[in-house]
Amino acid sequence: MNSIPKMMSSVFRFYRDGFRQMTLGRTLWVLILIKLFVIFVIMRLLFFQPAMKGLSNDEKQQRVATEIGALQGFSNRFSPSIHPEQ
Repeated sequence: MNSIPKMMSSVFRFYRDGFRQMTLGRTLWVLILIKLFVIFVIMRLLFFQPAMKGLSNDEKQQRVATEIGALQGFSNRFSPSIHPEQ
């Protein structure tokens, strides 16, 4: 039981020391974080506006029910039937 916390501590120290000694790696991590920010925040603000913004609760319920019905019809049309017709 004592070896598990000791092993976890050594793994943590290994990664901590590795990240402290990085030079090029830090720059690459900064670029990765900037790209993720652009992808998930900026792109969402520009292209993916909320589809139900400004609708009342009744309108939202009606739209969801319509979409679910459309999806069920789509899946029933393309899924193989359990009882093949003879």
